[in-house]
Amino acid sequence: MPVPAIVEVLLRLIQSLLQDLKETRAALSRKTYQLQTTEVVSAMYQSDSVYFRQRCHELEEQLAVKLRDDPSALRIALPFHDSQ
Repeated sequence: MPVPAIVEVLLRLIQSLLQDLKETRAALSRKTYQLQTTEVVSAMYQSDSVYFRQRCHELEEQLAVKLRDDPSALRIALPFHDSQ
């Protein structure tokens, strides 16, 4: 029994839509992976930023302790440090 032309057209349309859906899902998976990777890298940079900010503060405090007997050196080394 021959397949009516409209059925063939509908089958091709369905196949085309399924292919588009497959490609869209693949693109969405890639974008999701990229977003997750970006979030991980961003979190790492934020963590590093916090660590280095804290470490700089610790080093400034150590330097302030070492230079506490020489106010001139302290002003030169740490001009914005609160020496009180």
